[in-house]
Amino acid sequence: MLNYLRQLDHLELARQFKRFLFSGALNTAVTYLLFLVLLRFTSYRIAYTVTYACGILIAFIFNSYFVFRREYTVRMGFAVIFTYAVQYLYGIVVLALLVDLSGAPASIAMIVVILTAFPLQFLILRRVVSTLPKKRR
Repeated sequence: MLNYLRQLDHLELARQFKRFLFSGALNTAVTYLLFLVLLRFTSYRIAYTVTYACGILIAFIFNSYFVFRREYTVRMGFAVIFTYAVQYLYGIVVLALLVDLSGAPASIAMIVVILTAFPLQFLILRRVVSTLPKKRR
């Protein structure tokens, strides 16, 4: 019985990760395009911050309703904001290191940030969200 429950948990984890990949890819595509547009008018720091805020809103909607299927609550909102604040700090530091110290173009450095932060974000978010009530059917 315990093995069966573990298998179910692994299946649910796999399903959540697939939904996270899909919604994250869509969110990333939208916010990356916005980042590129904003780079024409402002610094990479401001562009990153603005697109990151937009991405949090999109992620909150996707993660609540589609990925983890949790109740839309203030607590869920704070959970998402907390996890994305951690990822923001990671991203802005990596961007600064790549752009300012190594001379990489901001457009390429952003891709590195996205690829390295994505799995980290899933693990942090899943850990935090797993404590929240499930969505009622």
